[in-house]
Amino acid sequence: RDIPALRELTKISLDSIIKAVEQECGDKPEISRKAAIYISHRYSGRTLREIGERFGVGESAVARSSGRFESELKGSRMLKKRIENVHKVLALSKV
Repeated sequence: RDIPALRELTKISLDSIIKAVEQECGDKPEISRKAAIYISHRYSGRTLREIGERFGVGESAVARSSGRFESELKGSRMLKKRIENVHKVLALSKV
């Protein structure tokens, strides 16, 4: 994340992340939004500011929401499976 050239190679558009998450979690809008923020924060290569602007929240809210969602993932097998499906759609590695 800290190497600019690497960041450019790994950027995934926020719109493609949102679309993939909505396809998998669209039946639960609250989870869909949290998942999109989490995946955007974790894998998009975008700054907190960019992600926050897209979702209409502040930078710290992106970080807090992402952290909370990660905790939720550890406690829910169903949620973890849904996120794994999004990873497959976006061709993300679990590194």
